[in-house]
Amino acid sequence: MTQASTSLEQRIEDKLDRSVASGIRISTQGGMLVENTNQAMEVAKLMSISKQAVPPHCRNNPGICFAVAIQSWEWAMNPFAVANKSYVVNDRLAYESALYNAVATRRAPVDGRLKITYAGSGDTRQCTVKAKLNAAEGGDDVEYTSPQFKTIQPKNSPLWKNDPDQQLFYFSVRAFVRRHFADVMMGVYTVDELQDNPPMERIVVENEAESRTKKLAATLGVDTTDKPGKTATATDATTVTADDAEPEQTAEPEPVNEPGADLDEDEPTSTESAADAKAENAAAEKKATNKTSSTADSLIALYCEKYEVDSEAAQARLDAYAMKMKKKPLADCDARYLANIEYQITEGNIKP
Repeated sequence: MTQASTSLEQRIEDKLDRSVASGIRISTQGGMLVENTNQAMEVAKLMSISKQAVPPHCRNNPGICFAVAIQSWEWAMNPFAVANKSYVVNDRLAYESALYNAVATRRAPVDGRLKITYAGSGDTRQCTVKAKLNAAEGGDDVEYTSPQFKTIQPKNSPLWKNDPDQQLFYFSVRAFVRRHFADVMMGVYTVDELQDNPPMERIVVENEAESRTKKLAATLGVDTTDKPGKTATATDATTVTADDAEPEQTAEPEPVNEPGADLDEDEPTSTESAADAKAENAAAEKKATNKTSSTADSLIALYCEKYEVDSEAAQARLDAYAMKMKKKPLADCDARYLANIEYQITEGNIKP
């Protein structure tokens, strides 16, 4: 364990309120019985410093532990057991399919267990999930039949090869619950779902006004390629999915509306005179340059001080952040973006 993580663990432990924690009761049916938010927060702190009792993404992270604990109490389960069935996939919290299916089956308003049948073989294999609604829901039969095995894409889980019927069962139960009982597992995703369906890229297509703005900027010799993006709204841009966009528009745009980004400098519009546009841009550049004396070295030092990491780790993290946001290392970013990164570090938005 690094010195920084040890220090963070110590700070969390120092903030434990043992008088509140002592009021938490243990249940043989639901793990822990909490009575208020203060007790829930103490459990989250305790979980985060429990070392090997929780998976790596939960260690020294009370926020994730709090989310897992709240979810486990809703399911009447032990928060440590649920934590050990959780993962972080594509920057989102996910749970094992086995846990998802167990919870969904128990919470769905049906009589008895789900009935599973298979039909076909090989590429034409399908799974059907059936259940009978309880009396309060009308007592009707509901079902879901999966697509044929060959049409299900992508198949990232190794179970699709090692145990295809089991994975087809997991797939079908998830789809069954999403279709008939969306409220039962709302906001809960499995590892397979996030692996098979990464976050959709959003493509911002310029409208006519933005196109004129860029043409005017090019005529005036104003370089707008390195400015933080502006928030796309219904009046200045149209957001479409990758399937709807024209081929030449499929390149991923720069991230928009990054928290803390300097959005004060508007690009010149077609209603401004050339002289006004040049003067405004020059003033904006001067303001951005004088706003901070940030350099790559000073930002690395600031990051080291805030998160108690060594300079090597700080540089690697900030370089990764700059590459993600600007497609260039920290040392190649201009003064304006360095000022933005300084703000992000200060606000705690670029964590190790």
